[in-house]
Amino acid sequence: MITTLVIRDITERIRAEEVLREREAKYRAAIETSADGFCISDMAGRFLEFNDAFAGLLGYSRKELLSMSVPDIEARITPAEIAATIEKVRREGHATFETKHRSKEGRVWPVEVNLGYWPIAGGRLFVFVRDITERKQAEEALRESEEHYRSLFNNMLNGFAYCRMHFEQDRPVDFTYLEVNDTFEDLTGLKDVVGKKVSEVIPGIRESDPELLEIYGRVALTGIPERFESYVEALGMWFSISVYSPQKEYFVVIFDVITERKLAEEALRRLNEELEQRVKERTAELSAANEQLLREVEDRQLAEQQAESIGRLYRLLSKVNEAIVRGQEPEWLFRRACRIMMEEGDFLLCWIGRVDWEAGLVRAAAQYDLVDDYPQTITIAMEDVPEGRGPTGVAVREGRWDVCLDIANDPRMAP
Repeated sequence: MITTLVIRDITERIRAEEVLREREAKYRAAIETSADGFCISDMAGRFLEFNDAFAGLLGYSRKELLSMSVPDIEARITPAEIAATIEKVRREGHATFETKHRSKEGRVWPVEVNLGYWPIAGGRLFVFVRDITERKQAEEALRESEEHYRSLFNNMLNGFAYCRMHFEQDRPVDFTYLEVNDTFEDLTGLKDVVGKKVSEVIPGIRESDPELLEIYGRVALTGIPERFESYVEALGMWFSISVYSPQKEYFVVIFDVITERKLAEEALRRLNEELEQRVKERTAELSAANEQLLREVEDRQLAEQQAESIGRLYRLLSKVNEAIVRGQEPEWLFRRACRIMMEEGDFLLCWIGRVDWEAGLVRAAAQYDLVDDYPQTITIAMEDVPEGRGPTGVAVREGRWDVCLDIANDPRMAP
C-alpha cells in the first residue's frame, strides 16, 4: 500500500480571502449607510439586492421590492426604452442619465441614475440612484432668474454693452463687443456687433472720439466707475453714459441717447440769450423813454415856473405902473415900489439905488426888507474899486445886467 501525502501552503490564499472579506464588508457598510439609493438587478431589471436608502426613497418594504422590477418605479421612460438602456449598458459597461421615479404613494421626483454592468450569473446591474429634487429646483430657479434678467436685459430702455478693452503698453487702443442688448441696436443703429472691434463697427472712432477710449480704458484698468455725457462725433449723437468694470480689462456701458434733449437745451439756451438781448434792448428803450419823459417833465415844470415868474413880474410891473401914475414925489414912489415888490412879489429884500454921477456913487433911494442884519445904508462906487465890484456897481459901470444868486454868501455883496 502506497500512501501519498500532499501538503500545500495556503497562507497567502487565506490572507487574500480575508482582505477580500474586509473590503466587501467595508463597501457593503458604505453602501448601506449611503444617502443615495443602491440596488442590484438582473438583466431583466428585477431587484435582487438594495440598501435602506433605496427602499426609503420608494416607500416600499423589502419584501415588496424583491417582487418588483425597474418598470414598476419608472415614471418617465417606457419598458422598451428601459430594455434598450440595459442593452446599451451591457455593451458599453456603464451609463449615467436623469429620469423620474414614482414612490408607493404616487409621488414623482427627479433622479440621477448611474448604471454599471457586472458579467456574472448571466449579468448583473449595479444601480446608484440619487434624489436630485433640490438640484432641479435650484436649476429651475436659476433658469427662471436668468430668463427674468434676460428679459430685463433685452427690454430695458437703456442700451447695454459688455466689452473687452485692448491695450498696448497700458494704453487703450480698441475694444471688442462681447454682448449687447436689443436696445443697443435700436438706439445706435449698429447691427451684428458682437465679436467685433469698435474700430471695425465704427471706422474712424479712435481718431474722432479718442476721449471715449481713454475713459473706457481708465475704468477697465482702475475699476472706478464713471458717469458722463459725451458727443460721439462718429455717430453724430449725444450720449448719457455710465461705465463700470466687472473685472480688469473688461467694462460694461449702460447708455441712453440724449441728442434730442441736447438740441432742446441748445434751442432753449439760444432762446434765453435772444430774450435777454431783447430785454436789454427794451430796457434801454424804456430807460431812454423814461429819461425823455423826465426831461419833458422838467422842461414843463421849468416852463411853468418861468410862466409863473413872468406872470408875477407882469403883475408887479402893473402895480408899480399904477403907483407911478398916482405918485407925485420920487421918494414916495421908490418906497411904494419896494413895498409892492415885497408884498406882491414875495421877495425878502428890495433896494432901489440912485446914481450920483458927480460923486461917482450909487446911493440908496429906498429899501424894504425882511433881513434884519442887512445894512440900511450901503456905499456903492461906480469905479472899479472893491465898493464898485458888486452886481450894482458892475451893472451901472458896464451898462448890463448882473445877477447874484446867493446874496448871503457871494463876497461881492459884502457892504
